[in-house]
Amino acid sequence: MEQAFGQLAAMEEGDPLAASQLPRDEHFAAVLRIVREWLHPLASESVLIVE
Repeated sequence: MEQAFGQLAAMEEGDPLAASQLPRDEHFAAVLRIVREWLHPLASESVLIVE
């Protein structure tokens, strides 16, 4: 999770290498941010996303 979030941050700062590894989709970025923030206070190691 932290690695993906770090790549997202680098991508938003214009790092071309980070941009090639993640979807450029706003929905993906929003879900990644929400899940990351949700995992921190719960000290969870995983999450199951059901659509």
